[in-house]
Amino acid sequence: MTTALVLGGGGPLGIAWQSGLLTALARRGIDLSRSDLILGTSAGSVVGATLAAGLDLASLLPRVSGGLPLGPGASGDISGLPELAIKDMIDYALSADTIAEEHYLGRPLFAEFAGIPWPSALRCTGVDTRTGRLTVWDADSGVDLPTALAASCAVPGLFPPVTIHGTRYVDGGVINPLNVDLAGGHHRVVAISCFPATEESGVTLVQPGPEFLAISEWGAAVMDTARSADAYEAGLRQADRTSL
Repeated sequence: MTTALVLGGGGPLGIAWQSGLLTALARRGIDLSRSDLILGTSAGSVVGATLAAGLDLASLLPRVSGGLPLGPGASGDISGLPELAIKDMIDYALSADTIAEEHYLGRPLFAEFAGIPWPSALRCTGVDTRTGRLTVWDADSGVDLPTALAASCAVPGLFPPVTIHGTRYVDGGVINPLNVDLAGGHHRVVAISCFPATEESGVTLVQPGPEFLAISEWGAAVMDTARSADAYEAGLRQADRTSL
């Protein structure tokens, strides 16, 4: 029997909420760090890397609570981002006035993974700006872990596309915030979504409870780092009501 854990995107609040949820589940004896596949998209890639590497999930909280280095034209309110087709979203990402790529890559959220070997179970997603197609990175991709995580989290308009092997990549959630279809072939699939999602056959779906939805304003405020501690606590509490 093989298990796949799928962790979806959801900004800093999603990182905090998933971290609290997984921490409390582990305390109950439900240790998803042992999953055969840990697939992360955007925020889920950072949580997944932390989990797969055996690091303390609580260590992520101070790294997402201190504010975001945004470009001069970005407010951090994703409710103001345009709803565009993938090609138009990529064009928007490439033309946006964001911070420099090297400054984005230097954020502690990513930089603290420097020197950590890529966990064998981990996969994370990004979108190729040339083709508009989803890319999946793993230990055999020849990409260092901090760079892959930064690319997976590069929200169009807020953060710069990240260059990998001469190609620029944006947030893996541009196509789908969960990408649960990539976990096919495993006997058990547990998917943790930071947004309300549609149930899928053969997938155990954990969705945000009312408390996290209120904190994140149903997804509109997931970039508000000031609410990270509340999101983490909401995850801890929701784990007590979660059956896996």
